[in-house]
Amino acid sequence: GIKNPIRDMHHQDRWAIAVHEAGHAITAWVLTDHRLVHVSIVRYSGAGESLGHMLPIPVREQLVHSLQDYWHRLIIALAGRAAEILRFGHPLASAGSDITSAMHIARLLLHQGFWGTPLTTEEEGMRQTKELFGAALEEAQKLIRQFSREHEMLTTVLLEEEEFDHERVAQLLGRRPSIQIAMPSREVVA
Repeated sequence: GIKNPIRDMHHQDRWAIAVHEAGHAITAWVLTDHRLVHVSIVRYSGAGESLGHMLPIPVREQLVHSLQDYWHRLIIALAGRAAEILRFGHPLASAGSDITSAMHIARLLLHQGFWGTPLTTEEEGMRQTKELFGAALEEAQKLIRQFSREHEMLTTVLLEEEEFDHERVAQLLGRRPSIQIAMPSREVVA
């Protein structure tokens, strides 16, 4: 889309957006090998109501996705919300598209039977989706706590520069860590 920045945005709002997008960026950095081609706190036309975004691009075309891949996608989708909760004590209303994406991923995993048999009732599906959603949000918060210095650095740079690319993230964060995130047990969502 075309840059469509909000003029005279209050500093608190810019800070909240930077915290949110840095949450996505730090979890994508530690959980994937994707290129973070664009991290931004600038609104773009055609991007819906999004006030910022983080765009990860796989380094290779991947036709088959593992349970671990979907689990990481769910954690990354919720990482902006997790960062808001850690920083402000509560989520902000601006993360609607992230929540929609996270709910879609969670339902996909559950409906395809990744944790036991595929879902049979809507009530069972809602309960298990909420539990899986909660487990992923908790993992996102753990990662942001573990990499709090890096998260803070990305937040600060976003406030100063408003946008950056993969090379800038690599310059700021250095070598990617090798992180293993335990999958939730079936008991969590059973």
